[in-house]
Amino acid sequence: MPFQAAMAAVTCGYIVWMGVEVDNVADSSGVTAMTINATFCSVFILDVVIRFAALDKKRDVARRPSLICDIVLTVLLCLSLMLPPHMDTSLMRFLQLVRLHVLVVAIPELRIIFKGLAAASRCVLFCAMLLLMQMYVFGLFMTYTMRDDDLGNQYFSSVPASMWSLLLHGVFAAGFGPFIESIKETSDIGT
Repeated sequence: MPFQAAMAAVTCGYIVWMGVEVDNVADSSGVTAMTINATFCSVFILDVVIRFAALDKKRDVARRPSLICDIVLTVLLCLSLMLPPHMDTSLMRFLQLVRLHVLVVAIPELRIIFKGLAAASRCVLFCAMLLLMQMYVFGLFMTYTMRDDDLGNQYFSSVPASMWSLLLHGVFAAGFGPFIESIKETSDIGT
């Protein structure tokens, strides 16, 4: 258990370091950055070796998706450090964010939250479908009723354009006040 907590702390440190490195792109090929990256790489190699050595039967590695994931990520990290600086390794480095799965394993409360999010996602999906159906119906209505207006040509020229206007101005409330005022001024709908 202390080993898991230590690796979770190292993973958090690495994720924070990735943020610092992205903010300081010009310095990412410097000696300090290379030393820190090599240190993290060494720690992750040590983690994988210790976890692999702890297996009773080495062929059981296939039953440990977490270990396989860490092996792949460690190999990608080592490759990204060995490649010349002029090569683009941003995808290999971005995939290192998958290491956050260590936190889900180490902190059970996060696992509970993710299970709750998964359970709630079905309800959210149906709410989004209902909202889409409502935007379609009102998009049809607005396209049909405002077909001959200048405002209708601007916001409601077609059903997809109407749905986009309703989503942008109605749901997300982007410029909602001026949008409603312009509808009210140029149409009989708002009066």
